[in-house]
Amino acid sequence: MNDDLGITEEQAIRMVHSNWWVGMTPRDIAMFQMHARRLCMPFHVFHAAMEEAIGRLVYTHEFALDRHGLLQELLGERPAPTLNEILQLVPASKRVVVWPDGQFDGVPQ
Repeated sequence: MNDDLGITEEQAIRMVHSNWWVGMTPRDIAMFQMHARRLCMPFHVFHAAMEEAIGRLVYTHEFALDRHGLLQELLGERPAPTLNEILQLVPASKRVVVWPDGQFDGVPQ
């Protein structure tokens, strides 16, 4: 099965090992990968490029649970979500938030 850009699994694997993205801007890296279903670079490269391109931390679950929203944000079609909106992407039954000691006021220690 091909992805949106017609990249096969074998081509994507070759691309991952080729370093084709070296020298590209973070925005160009993010735009390319957001339009491909198959990962064509190491995930950490894509993740860092996306964060730099949109100017905020991107939580890994956003790539799976709000890919369209991330693309809209990258294209300037929607503002960045709030932390609450990002957390609400995860089903309530799956949410666990851990704060380091002393890092969150209002929670009994």
